[in-house]
Amino acid sequence: MALVLGLVEVCYAKPVKTGYAPVNGLQMYYEVYGSSGGMPLVLLHGGDPTIETSFGHVIEAFAKHRQVIAFEQQGHGHTADVDRPFSFDQSADDTVALLGYLKIDKADFMGYSNGGHIAIAIALKHPDVVRKLIIESAMFDRSGGDPAFWESFKNPTLETMPKELREAYLKTAPHPDQLQSYFDKSVRRMREFKGWTPEQIRSIQAPTLVLCGDHDVVRPEHAVETFRLLPHGQLAILPMTDHFGMADRRDWVPSMVDTFLDAPMPAAAPATPVASESDLVTLFRSMKYKTHLHLSLFNGNEVDATFRSFDQSREIIWVNAVDSSGAFSKKAYPLRDLKNVSQTVH
Repeated sequence: MALVLGLVEVCYAKPVKTGYAPVNGLQMYYEVYGSSGGMPLVLLHGGDPTIETSFGHVIEAFAKHRQVIAFEQQGHGHTADVDRPFSFDQSADDTVALLGYLKIDKADFMGYSNGGHIAIAIALKHPDVVRKLIIESAMFDRSGGDPAFWESFKNPTLETMPKELREAYLKTAPHPDQLQSYFDKSVRRMREFKGWTPEQIRSIQAPTLVLCGDHDVVRPEHAVETFRLLPHGQLAILPMTDHFGMADRRDWVPSMVDTFLDAPMPAAAPATPVASESDLVTLFRSMKYKTHLHLSLFNGNEVDATFRSFDQSREIIWVNAVDSSGAFSKKAYPLRDLKNVSQTVH
């Protein structure tokens, strides 16, 4: 249950603005801290019920140098629930819709725990709104938690919810009588969690800081794996810190976040030149079987493969494409889909 519900008691900073935004059938509660100007930081709280329980210890420090926007997800805190399940993908869409309401085109995003899952979904579904990403105490697939963690979602009861979090929900929810529903939906969201593939994580181009405690519910080895997959990843594993402690690291986390967000963006990769179809025809007509290739497609995908054959009449090449496990599968690509092709040495 740790990734669903956190445990912090805080003295909360005061926002400069609060409000409710009409977002995908919700009246979404949001708060704004700090002064406008520069790139805003959007905070995505965990499965615990409020902004305060996830970010109360650090939000004031974040707001010293930038505008901070925080909101409460469907059925959490001041945001009333609606008749649909809790969903990371839906929360990602709700987040982007809120930014549209606030007239913000691009932002930095920091997600703690389940909020980290929402941050990943935003980066994959809405990459144009993301400048930089911070994934704190979150996993990209079920291998990030040990078996005992997943076992805890099989038959939990409301009595396992920490008292402080029950009180936080009852204090802020517009319909306190829905506590059981909030709990059940939170559990179901994690019980049904599938996550994302390594290829999807590898496709995230935004610079991303991965944060994890050495005693987190997310295994440090998984944080390292996440970092290794990201094209522009950074990693910090905090010593003597468990999952709840990550929300309380006001001595370390704000300075790490400031340093990461204030650093220059990585240099853009040189654009892949576009090959003409006539050049590709010439190339494939003379290509030998099992030649190793790297294919750049116009849809943005990159494919490693070995050449099989070229159907010139249909302008299609057949290859054995390499999947994430290193296995090959036979695939066809029309020439019109190929941006460029390079031969690789093995």
